[in-house]
This record gives sequence, structure tokens and C-alpha cells, in this order.
Amino acid sequence: MNPPKPRSLGRILDLQRSVFTGPREEACLGLVLTGGALLKRADRFLYPWGITASQVNVLMVVLMEGGKEGLSQMAVGRRLVLSRANVSIHVKRLAGRGLLRKAPAPGSAREHRITLTAEARRLLSEVEPKYNAEVTVAMKGLSAADSRALCALLAKLWGAWAE
Repeated sequence: MNPPKPRSLGRILDLQRSVFTGPREEACLGLVLTGGALLKRADRFLYPWGITASQVNVLMVVLMEGGKEGLSQMAVGRRLVLSRANVSIHVKRLAGRGLLRKAPAPGSAREHRITLTAEARRLLSEVEPKYNAEVTVAMKGLSAADSRALCALLAKLWGAWAE
């Protein structure tokens, strides 16, 4: 038995007529809408912990790449493609909850390093496995091979922007 044919984005959105001028425009809107829907789903899932997906992403970047020295706010922004203002807002809120520490970077009057607190590590150890299970549920429409292919296509798109 053949798998069902995927529906078009226009059908999913219940559009009466195509608003796309071509496949690139449809793909771009599909990426934007899918990203928004995944973020909304993640925020709903994380609500009981009082944290957003964007805040978890900031914590995870600091955890995975910060080491003992932490990361600069600029480095966090680069890794998550966030503006300085957005990083600053997230850091301020997370520090206010006792999840991050912000300190001036040695030898720099302007740069700040952020590090995780013990409470952030405790929260992440509780949330991360449950969140990863939720990601698996959210992505159930894709096989492992589909997921790898999607990652390759996204990397190709990012690579084209770097040229």
C-alpha cells in the first residue's frame, strides 16, 4: 500500500485559490508557518514550568557551549539568530528568575558573560527529557530519513545565504 500523498500547503491553509507565485514562495511560507506552529506548541508544553521555548533555547546554548566561563550575550544571539534586544530581554527575565548569572567579561567594559545557576541546571534536567519526547511527538510525521533530508535541505538554504 502506498503512503497517502502529502497535501499542499494551500489545502492545509484552506485557501480558496493559490496565493503563491511559485514553489519557492510556498516553501518559504511553509517554513515560517511551521516554525511558528512548532514554537507555539513548545510554549504550550513548557507553560507548566513557567518558561518559554526561546528561554529554554537560551539556557540550552549556555549549557552546551558555555562551559565554566559562560557565553557572551552576543554569542548566544549569534547561535540562536536573535537580536541583541531579544537576547537582553531573555537574559534579564531568566536572571530575574534565578536561572542565569550575568557578569562583566574580564577585560571588557561592554561585554557580559552569562552562566547557568544550579536552579537552571535542575530545571533543565527535569524539562529536557520531557521536552525531547514532545519534540518526537511533534515530528512524528517525518521518518528519521525524512528528518535527515529536511536538515540537509535547511543546511543547503543556510549555505546559500552565506555565499
